Amino acid sequence: MRPLRIFGREACLVGRSLVVADIHLGVEAELRSAGVRVPSQRRRILERVEELVRQAKPKRLVLLGDLRHSIPLPERRERREVDALLRGFESMAQEVVLVKGNHDAGIEAVAGGVEVCRAFAEAGVLMLHGHALHPLADFRHLLLAHAHPVVEFEDAAGGRQREKVWVELRLEQERAEEMGLERGFGVTVMPAFGELTWGVRVNGEPLSGAVLRRFELGRAEVYLLDGTCLGSVREL
Repeated sequence: MRPLRIFGREACLVGRSLVVADIHLGVEAELRSAGVRVPSQRRRILERVEELVRQAKPKRLVLLGDLRHSIPLPERRERREVDALLRGFESMAQEVVLVKGNHDAGIEAVAGGVEVCRAFAEAGVLMLHGHALHPLADFRHLLLAHAHPVVEFEDAAGGRQREKVWVELRLEQERAEEMGLERGFGVTVMPAFGELTWGVRVNGEPLSGAVLRRFELGRAEVYLLDGTCLGSVREL
């Protein structure tokens, strides 16, 4: 099985799990410190996820890392926001799983009944945030976050616009064998779910992450949220 991208959304389905990643709740505080007034995004995030849950009716909600933004232990206000966000998620699905990202240190303190883990697997798909290495054998597909892929378009007048994208790679048989992986092994890199989260241009910058560095992404295909294929990374 491979992740099923949800049309127009930064989310996918793996078996009976709905997966979103890189919410980065609390990035608003960083923006406010830079002089940009932004309200809390918690309610907006809950509304967007609830809409997906109503449509997909998953058994499980998987949060693929970086639920919150600040890397040190969060201040009291952010802890309350994270707690309220998780309680909201728990009301939507039978199970909620948080795969820890590099921004989620100490998240267990507010996790409550949410399962916190380093990796999660379903239907042959291994789900990792992507910032730390993990054994890949015995799986047929790898679902990653962390990289925040976007593509940047430039018009004739020099104006620039960025759009979130999915990046998908299918390993050639020889390469899969070299790495000790299953024939047909695939990799999917998710876009960030957070609307205020920055992006890394696949047409100009290498995607970050300890796991992604194991793969040559030149042949990987790039898709807009509406499913439009833009070609391979090396062609952009």
